[in-house]
Amino acid sequence: MNIIDLFFEQAKQNPQKLAIISLKKEITFEQLAQEIQETSLYFLKKGIKKGDKVMVFASVGIDLYRIVLAIFNIGATAVFLDAWVNKKRMEECCKIANCQAFVGFFKIKILSIFSKELRKIPIKLTLYFKKQKLQDKINTKQINIFEKQTETQPQDIALITFTTGSTGTPKGAIRTHAQLLAQYNALAPKINATPTEINMTMLPIMLLVNLASATTTIIANCKFSKLNTMQPKKIMHQLTQYHVNTLIASPFFVKKISEYMLKNNIQLPQISKIFTGGAPVFSQEAHIYMQAFPHAHIEVVYGATEAEPISAVQAKDIVMVHNQMKMHQKQGLYVGKIDKNVQLCIINITNNIIEVNNTQEFNNIVVNNGNIGEIIVSGTHVLAQYINDDVAMKQNKIRVTNQNDTICWHRTGDSGYIDNENNLFLTGKCVNIIQKDNMLIFPFMVEHYFLQIQGINIATVLEINNKIIIFVEKDTTTFKNVLKTTIIQQITMLFDTLNFVFDNIIFVKKIPRDARHYSKIDYDKIKKLYAH
Repeated sequence: MNIIDLFFEQAKQNPQKLAIISLKKEITFEQLAQEIQETSLYFLKKGIKKGDKVMVFASVGIDLYRIVLAIFNIGATAVFLDAWVNKKRMEECCKIANCQAFVGFFKIKILSIFSKELRKIPIKLTLYFKKQKLQDKINTKQINIFEKQTETQPQDIALITFTTGSTGTPKGAIRTHAQLLAQYNALAPKINATPTEINMTMLPIMLLVNLASATTTIIANCKFSKLNTMQPKKIMHQLTQYHVNTLIASPFFVKKISEYMLKNNIQLPQISKIFTGGAPVFSQEAHIYMQAFPHAHIEVVYGATEAEPISAVQAKDIVMVHNQMKMHQKQGLYVGKIDKNVQLCIINITNNIIEVNNTQEFNNIVVNNGNIGEIIVSGTHVLAQYINDDVAMKQNKIRVTNQNDTICWHRTGDSGYIDNENNLFLTGKCVNIIQKDNMLIFPFMVEHYFLQIQGINIATVLEINNKIIIFVEKDTTTFKNVLKTTIIQQITMLFDTLNFVFDNIIFVKKIPRDARHYSKIDYDKIKKLYAH
């Protein structure tokens, strides 16, 4: 049993139910099953076989999932690149993955003429093909559209997605069919995905969950590669038109929709559930969500590319805990109870590779509850491998062998702590913690305090060339009413309370964000911009 089996079963039981709705097209589960089988036959005809790695270039939509599920259907491996990927990163990913085929936009096929790495891939296909002969083969009942064509084993690789480490080098995270199914089993109950749901999501993995649960998915009307250009008015039209009752999106997306609703006095009582993740949600944002959607269940999921979910917390609890622990430097950001599907430990922070020989040596690096350290996790849905990357394996994985059993722990790179009631708190990326004059400061938590200063949209503090520099992005709606000197005075007062001295404050038009969710600060990019 794997994701493609679940999809075909749902398509068989709910053939006329809409599976995906985009601006240009909508498709039922039965129609999607038919198109997946046609695409599968096309791939086989072109020489793609079980075990081959197929790089996919397609924007989030019907074609992407038709192609990915067809790849699963023939037992091949889908290698997925984000919509925002540039030529350099694409070529790095090609080199790492060593694909036997790629499927994508026509312009990507043209680009292959000028790309050494793309030219190495033997099979190059566009998204579309002539279907008639393939349809005839299916229509003559040679193939049952609700049955997969190739059997796979749980340990077979289903999907490779790329993430970026602190060095900026892509890491190809491997998901086997067993891990993809385990992730589905962890996420589906949490979001309560059912055939009665009408869900708008912008998170690619969640659309797979929807397809395996007979949930209708609405593709948001925005450029996923340029979320900062999204127009909330267009999204509102979709939410209303299709009677969306569940929203799963990045914090930036949810915040923009919430602010638009509050500004225009719009209510959407039909939305009963909101799930967000991929970036921190502080109390200020959680409060905005609650104001816009007062009757919805709003949950923030903490996880990573290699481990999703790790924990989850309701927006109201983020606000409540923050109010209880206000202005406490060790407060951290509350991210809820640890998910039942993962094991989690906090270990001593180090930039070094960690190697342990047995459980006793592992226990020696684990810190007690209440102490800050690096968060590590293990579990059936936690990814244990990177493709062709021994360095990443050594840097990000800890293998603990006890008798005949080996546990693979994933190092998240996040610092945090567990309190005595087993609540998890984040304190930011380990590499960004600043130590000066026997003092520690956690930029992640200072960012939370910055949000409380009027005139600031977002701000952070980093150590660059041995200097402590504060970067401030102005809030265009309120900054004109606040003097720059007033903001500087409040920042200075804040750092006085933390007993920490900074060297400079730089006001910038835009602080760089992550390309995937446009929700997290891109610390590496800031450091590169201001390192000289």
